[in-house]
Amino acid sequence: MASSRDGPLARPTEPTVKANEPKRLSLLRPTSPSEAGLPGEALSERFALALERGDEAGARQIVRAAASNGASPLALAEHFFAPAMMRIGEAWELGRLGIAEEHLASRICEAAAHELRASAAYEPSNGLQALVACLPGEWHALGALLFAELLRSRGWETSYLGADTPVSAVADFAARRQTQLVVLTGTYAPARESVAPAVAALRALVEPPTVLVGGRAASWPESAGADLRAGSFAEGLRLADSLAERLHERSEAQSLASHLGAIGERLSALRRERGWSQSELADAAKLDRTYVSGVERGKQNPTIGVLLRLATALGVRIDKLLLG
Repeated sequence: MASSRDGPLARPTEPTVKANEPKRLSLLRPTSPSEAGLPGEALSERFALALERGDEAGARQIVRAAASNGASPLALAEHFFAPAMMRIGEAWELGRLGIAEEHLASRICEAAAHELRASAAYEPSNGLQALVACLPGEWHALGALLFAELLRSRGWETSYLGADTPVSAVADFAARRQTQLVVLTGTYAPARESVAPAVAALRALVEPPTVLVGGRAASWPESAGADLRAGSFAEGLRLADSLAERLHERSEAQSLASHLGAIGERLSALRRERGWSQSELADAAKLDRTYVSGVERGKQNPTIGVLLRLATALGVRIDKLLLG
């Protein structure tokens, strides 16, 4: 049986939003239908009815229309898919829908999820790799599929592996693709015993990814070893956004360190060619010797003015220090 509880991130939370991030506001917290650009509950109701009737074309058209009219992918997940599948699940539990109809509704939902890409809210690639998979024993995959699509909307290059994915397959795929974020989802008991082994297998990789556990699994004690846990689509996106920012900051810091190290090596080589000590170069450039030492070791971030003084003292153009 599928329901809104199938989702990796099913229950909305109210995460904190920074005042200087209005662009991402609708994607960092649950939205009301009016904020999402939806005309009340009308389209949501029509979507649910289309699922009950088994009308795939109608369901896809409704999602496509809402997306093209400005509804964000997160708003569609929260106000179309989650309520509709909750309704379908309750109808199945009460015997108003048969198992075949319930399965058909789930399949139509999965097909309609691809219409989220009609939304203008999709951002350019951020260059980061994500992997989304259901834990072994977890066959309720709609929420994982939706969250994979939501990650794509935030710029993540996302691979979705589907239901009941073996732990070894997830770990191997993550290692080969050099994945930065792995999202594992679980809802019901059969998946519970596989959470800890899955997290451990990913942590054991040479370059372990950040592991986010979502859905009901986020509240299971067995998921405590994960790096991140989220109980809603909005919270999951907030955590993914934060991770992306940290990874980009780290990459920029590493690039700067590499650049400063190269400048230091060039400075040291040019100084040695002249047969100077660091003290002699410092005197010629009117700088402190310990500062010159720091530049050569890549520990100082010299200004253009300082580099010009060093280059002048060495009798070379500044681009010899910057570019070699």
